[in-house]
Amino acid sequence: MIVMARVCIMVWFQRIALGLLRCDYMLHEYTLKQVEMNTIASSFAGISTAITQLDRFILTEIGRLDSMEHIPPNGALAGLCNGMLDAWKMYNNKTAIILFIVEDVTYNICDQRFHEFEIRRLNPHVKVIRRTLTQMADRASLSKDKELIVDGNIVGVIYFRSGYETAAYHSQREWDARLLMERSKAIKCPSIQYHLAGTKKVQQELCKPGVLELFFDDAKKLESIRELFVGIYGLEFDDAGNQAVQLAIRNPESDAEHIMVNKQVGHMLRTKDATADEGGVASGLGTLDGPFLVDD
Repeated sequence: MIVMARVCIMVWFQRIALGLLRCDYMLHEYTLKQVEMNTIASSFAGISTAITQLDRFILTEIGRLDSMEHIPPNGALAGLCNGMLDAWKMYNNKTAIILFIVEDVTYNICDQRFHEFEIRRLNPHVKVIRRTLTQMADRASLSKDKELIVDGNIVGVIYFRSGYETAAYHSQREWDARLLMERSKAIKCPSIQYHLAGTKKVQQELCKPGVLELFFDDAKKLESIRELFVGIYGLEFDDAGNQAVQLAIRNPESDAEHIMVNKQVGHMLRTKDATADEGGVASGLGTLDGPFLVDD
């Protein structure tokens, strides 16, 4: 028997990585707990910013200008787009474009378009194009200097709004296109390292005892981080997975009715029914909302 292995040695031509991160929190016993951090395709910055404007408009229409201070400012859209433009500047090529990697059929296109329009508003000289992974397989190439070329354009920044699940890779061609992008000089959002760090399995491992100590040695900082996290449990067919299933069976109820998503640059609130076990907006189980802050 001859066993052959294909070994891929990656040489990184771009050390700069762009992270547009979304931390998801749920209300647990009147305390916000972080349930995950999204590192790829973090959505709704555009729509949540519009909802903030809508809330302010409604207060104006009903004559409640006195309540306007309870609507917190939301700079999520401008913050994310400025992040992409900062990365574009770091690429240091004024002719380079920003590439959005999108799904074959994009249901969340309105939110994505908000980003395109905002980038154009902030810097009219920066061009944005949209391509699927399949289109990248047909149209993308690397120059001798490892520049990513798409339809004759040099790509400075790649913003992934697709590619975070295997269903996006219909064949080996799409996987090869992803590898081509990772090997290029273009600044990725996220890089493959950030992408993997955002997976549930990696975040589950970070919650295990002793793991955070590999990264932090400040006892107070470690305690504050652990107080923020909820437990993340695997569902593998082993003892640990069986224990997680039994834990869910013993405690099936949740008092978390809101999922609040915060960014350093803004915020977004999703509201769902207390009986729903997930809050997806596209699936119809959750709705986009906006906070109205009051003193306790």
